[in-house]
Parts: sequence; structure tokens; C-alpha cells
Amino acid sequence: MTVITRNKIFILARTLSFLVYALSIAIFLHYFSTGLIVQPDSEKIKPFIFQYRYNAVLISIFVFLFYTLAAQFFVYQNFVRTRATEILFFSTFLLSCISEILRLFVPIDGLASNYSAMYLLIGQGILFGRILAPLSFLFIALMSGNEQRINEEKNLTVIIFTAMFFSSIIPINSAIITKFFTFQWGYSLFIDFFRMTVVFIACFSMFLKSSKADSPEDLKIASGFAAMQAGYLILCNADSYELLSAGSLLLFAGTYIYIELLHKKYLWI
Repeated sequence: MTVITRNKIFILARTLSFLVYALSIAIFLHYFSTGLIVQPDSEKIKPFIFQYRYNAVLISIFVFLFYTLAAQFFVYQNFVRTRATEILFFSTFLLSCISEILRLFVPIDGLASNYSAMYLLIGQGILFGRILAPLSFLFIALMSGNEQRINEEKNLTVIIFTAMFFSSIIPINSAIITKFFTFQWGYSLFIDFFRMTVVFIACFSMFLKSSKADSPEDLKIASGFAAMQAGYLILCNADSYELLSAGSLLLFAGTYIYIELLHKKYLWI
């Protein structure tokens, strides 16, 4: 994939994501103003560490919204003339963040009937993003070398269709809404284990590569990458103001460090 083609895709993706966000927010605000948003009974939710806050979950979705728009702009400004395979897989990670906006539709009362095709698609869309994100991290860590440039399109196809396949076959119960504004899906423990394991492998691989390179800058890149992953995972499950703050800080700071130092690394090359 040439730099010009990639930049055109970036511009198109940024435009489409902005339109999706605008439409989603407009629909949510319409139902919110009419009082048709179902709020979980926080008193019945036993706190694991921090007290459950409905608003924290809602704000976390908007954090993802702002993050993807800011990250798209930041990446485009830094890599508009630079060919970096890492940025292609980072873009699929941003796609997974964009899918989080679908969580705004989950608590809307009366949007569709239970077990409807609309709710099924919303659930599959959220699950698609939850599977795509760790795969994107893994390919950033393992499949971003110069020798992999000829396989860029193939690797992108692999991770996107893998996420699509599993999100389409995993059963989703749209009648049960979790406290995170998602529908309950089958094999949830296995999915959580898969996500954590893949993220750990990606993080470990990045630090292993940085140690072999014996470069302080590579170690900083790996640290920013790890912080970005941790922030994403925390923000997906941010049901308190404490987790919301920690996840947001790690996600934004980690992304800035990773992208900024990666840009400088390619300038040295």
C-alpha cells in the first residue's frame, strides 16, 4: 500500500467517523432528552473496588470518541509522508475504538425490540471492536518489520476478517444489558482471557524487541505502547470515576509517547 493511498484512506476514515459520531450523538441526545435512557440501579451493583457510577461509563464512551478524532489528526500530521506499517495496524485499533460509540444505543429504551436484528448488529459491532483491538496490538508488535511491508494488505485482511468471523458466531443475548452498556455475549470469560493474553503477548514482544535493540528510545516506545494498551483495557471497563481517570490518562499519554517517538524513529531511519 502506497503512502498516497494510505493517506486517502485516512482522510476518508476521519470523515466517515465524524459523520458516524455526529449521527450517533444526535440519536442518543434525542432519546436522552425524552427520558428513554435505562440506567442500572447502582445500589444493586456491588462495588468491586470503586463505587459504580453510571455517568463514568457514559463519559468513557465519549472519551473514546474524542480520542479517535484526536489520534487520527495526530497520526496524519506525523506520518503524512512516512510509510510505517505500525500505523496501518494502529488504524485498525482506532477502528475498534470507533465501534465503542455503539454502546450509546444499548441503554436506549424502545429503540428496538429484544432479539431484534438491530440489537444483534449493535452487539456484534461492539464485540468486533473488542476482538479487533488486541489483534491490532499483536500485529503492531510482531508484524510491523520492514520485511512485512509486502504483506500489509494480507495482514490487514487477516485481522479484520478474524474479528468479523468470531463476532458473528459468538452468541449475543440482547435482552441482558451489562453495567458497561454492552449486551451479554457468550463465552465472556474466554473472550476476556483471550484479550488479556493477546495484549500481554504484544506487550512482552515489544519489550523483548527493545531489549534486543539495546536502545533507550525503543524502550520508551515499548513503554508508551504498554501504557496505551493498559489505558484501552481500563477504559473499556471504566465503571467509576477513578478507573475513568486512570484509563483516560494512560490511553492519551501512552498514545502520545508511542506515536511521537515512533515518528522520530522513522526520521532517524
